[in-house]
Amino acid sequence: MEDSAQDSRKPKITPPVLIVDRSGSLGIELAKKISKDQIVIFVSRLKPQEGAAENIIHVPYNKKFPIIPDNSYSKTFLIDDAETVISSIDSFFKKAQVDRSLIFFITYASIITQKKIEEIQAANIKIYILGDVFGEDRNYSPNQTSVNNFIDQANKSLSLKIEKEGLRLSYPVYIDDVIDLLSRDSSKEENNKINFVLPFYPITDITLAHMLQKVNPQVRIDFQKNGGEQVKYFIKDDANFLLGTKYDLFKRIKNLNLETTREEDKVTEEEIKRSFLTPFIWIVFFFLFCLFLPLISSLFYLFLGGKELLIAKDQLSRGNLTQAKRDVANAKTFFAIAEKTSNPLLVEAKFLGKEKEVSALKYKIELGKNLSDGSHDLIISLGLLGKVFNGESKNSEKDFKEGVNLLKSSTTFLRTTQAEGTLPKELLADVNKLNPLIDLISSTSDFLPEIFGFPTPRKYMILFQNNMELRPGGGFIGSFATFTLDKGRVHNFTINNVYSADGQLKGHIDPPFALRRYLPIEHWYLRDSNFDLDFEKNSYNAAYLLDLSLNEKVDGVIGIDLSLVKNLVASIGNVHVVDYNLNVSANNLFLLTEEKSEKNNFAGSSQKKDFLNSLFKSIISSLQSNNNISYLDLLQGLSTSLSEKHIQLGSNDPNLQNISSLGGWSSSLAENRKKDSGILLDFLGTNEANLGVNKANYFVSRSASYKINILEDGRISNKLSISFKNNAKSNAWPGGNYKNYLRLIVPEDAVIEKVTINDKEQQIIPAITDPAEFSRDNFVPPQGLEVENYKDSGKTVFGFLVNIPINSLKNVAIEYTLPQNLTLTRISNTYSLKIFKQPGVDSFPLDLNINFPKKIAYIRGDISMKKNGNSISKQINVTRDQVINFYFSPK
Repeated sequence: MEDSAQDSRKPKITPPVLIVDRSGSLGIELAKKISKDQIVIFVSRLKPQEGAAENIIHVPYNKKFPIIPDNSYSKTFLIDDAETVISSIDSFFKKAQVDRSLIFFITYASIITQKKIEEIQAANIKIYILGDVFGEDRNYSPNQTSVNNFIDQANKSLSLKIEKEGLRLSYPVYIDDVIDLLSRDSSKEENNKINFVLPFYPITDITLAHMLQKVNPQVRIDFQKNGGEQVKYFIKDDANFLLGTKYDLFKRIKNLNLETTREEDKVTEEEIKRSFLTPFIWIVFFFLFCLFLPLISSLFYLFLGGKELLIAKDQLSRGNLTQAKRDVANAKTFFAIAEKTSNPLLVEAKFLGKEKEVSALKYKIELGKNLSDGSHDLIISLGLLGKVFNGESKNSEKDFKEGVNLLKSSTTFLRTTQAEGTLPKELLADVNKLNPLIDLISSTSDFLPEIFGFPTPRKYMILFQNNMELRPGGGFIGSFATFTLDKGRVHNFTINNVYSADGQLKGHIDPPFALRRYLPIEHWYLRDSNFDLDFEKNSYNAAYLLDLSLNEKVDGVIGIDLSLVKNLVASIGNVHVVDYNLNVSANNLFLLTEEKSEKNNFAGSSQKKDFLNSLFKSIISSLQSNNNISYLDLLQGLSTSLSEKHIQLGSNDPNLQNISSLGGWSSSLAENRKKDSGILLDFLGTNEANLGVNKANYFVSRSASYKINILEDGRISNKLSISFKNNAKSNAWPGGNYKNYLRLIVPEDAVIEKVTINDKEQQIIPAITDPAEFSRDNFVPPQGLEVENYKDSGKTVFGFLVNIPINSLKNVAIEYTLPQNLTLTRISNTYSLKIFKQPGVDSFPLDLNINFPKKIAYIRGDISMKKNGNSISKQINVTRDQVINFYFSPK
């Protein structure tokens, strides 16, 4: 009994009220009213302002059907949005039945229909139908109404626009009256009765306008001919009109705080203050304008200068030197203006403490000036040299020297800005691709007059090396050309079939061992002159054999292969060879060249010479006539070919040859790496020679791995593995078995330990290199793998024959030890590896792995190296010679 008494004395907790109003304009007012006595759950897109009411809990109406908190509610108000609320009304009704609560459906006479009313009445829900709800500053109806339009017009312009005769009817009702009625209704009686909250009698637009005019006599009424149609209101005479038959609308309108002046005529206290401040503001504005004008001008002209430089670069890449020269001149002008306008900034910066920022801006302007000067020098240089090469120069020697000096100046500037890291990123990528060509020009600039035939003519030979029949120097020499450079101009350019020279060879020269033994041949000809590992020696041999054959002496030799021609054609686009009515592209170059120049070729035939002559004439014609060629792409293609050894240079001038060898343009074994007691110099090169008299290399691919093992005592044991894949399907031309004389180039005095082919260890025996022995009729090759072993330019070379049949894979692994050791107790050790790429070979992958003992630590090296315990690794795409350094120290 006592417990029951205590329970009866507990305060009764009233469940919250639920208000669902998607737009929220009416619902928020109702929520504010009810929240004074109860907690309100307000579901709407309109979020109440902070502090509006403490008892209002807002639930966002984010979806088509919002998520309603699963509470018990004392009342539920559903405010019609003409879309989603009606479709979900059944669920609200069922919820109200469970909670035994009241549910009210609130709609508007301007949007509801008889059909919808009948559907709602069937659910036994109390219905309120509102008129055109108005207030001071918000439209509470779902559509535009006359009363709200008039209030808005009266406040903004003091002019009411009456459409047509002003006889359109409406049912205005004040927001406070609506909220009072809705918030006070708690009865469950007559749930299916329709309740109207609007005047019993409608009012015309003209009457409504006159009411507003009485409240504010300054409001004028204007009529306009056009107007909308009469709104169709849902009205039932037998319904319950909660406002009665005498609704005092004028009294409600008088409650509105209408503006007494037009918005544009208002003069606020703030504006009065502003009127006094206006002269001062203009003075401050003028001062700030003068203060920032130098900065704005400097930035503007700096931008224009940079833009003109980029345009000049584009014109230069198209070979349009005249327009590029104009653009660079514009850039120079803009940078000069930027420099002048930036001078006052130095004074301003001292007062503002911004010297650092202004110095950075001045530096950019200075860099722009230097770039435009360098670009100007380059363009003038190209123009002068172009005149010399085309025979348009009146003083070729003077123009050539001036052009070379300007070219040297511009390349030096590029090198300096690259080294300083100040070259703009828009130019950096393009310049990086030109690095090999820039290096060549910079290194040989002092020799360029002599090279180009000033003051005496110079004669050169070009070796056309077919790298689809790979040879040590780049490829089989099927043709060659000779030409003379006299005062910058090319004379007597002729292409010859190599057999025309070989057929006139005078005397006998023993060929290298592998050619004599495995090709086999008895005499050494020009076509096989590039069998050395070093193009410096190959160029000497070719020049010597040419002289023996044709009694022609040359001052230099240039070796090129099909990959270079392929790069040129890729830059130019398809080349139409008129004489053969063929379109040559980078993709079909090899097969067409083979078909027209090699297939069915015989000694004395001119078909190879004829086709190559036509092809090169067509390439030159395309360069001269095609305006869409990007000369920048063309130069980058030449630069790439130079670094990848698809172009090689040899000279009979010792000084020039030394520059070429050290620069890497002669594929020379000579090195410029520093020798030191703390540095171990490793060298890795492979060299292949196709001795199968076919073009099998078109079908051959290769990949390699190189494992360096640093042993506990500091000795070095290395293993090179190479996989050769011959993808040819038959022995038919141009494919066939790949008869490969493979040579490995390693540090001098390295010792070969083991060779395996397809995981089968080979018995290593010294190669029989004496022609007197292996040329005997009864000679029988010894059992095992014959390995040639000799020294060349401070390197040890191992060579042996490997046959890769058609459609097969062959894995060759060579293990050897280096003569040098690492002193593991030394405070710092450097392992320097040079990878030497063979000319004529396209790129191939090489997996590099270094294992080292636990007593030493890997300190640093190539940033792309991956470290895993006592091992570091990297995958390299071998496209050129490269040096990689690794640094170790004791733990």
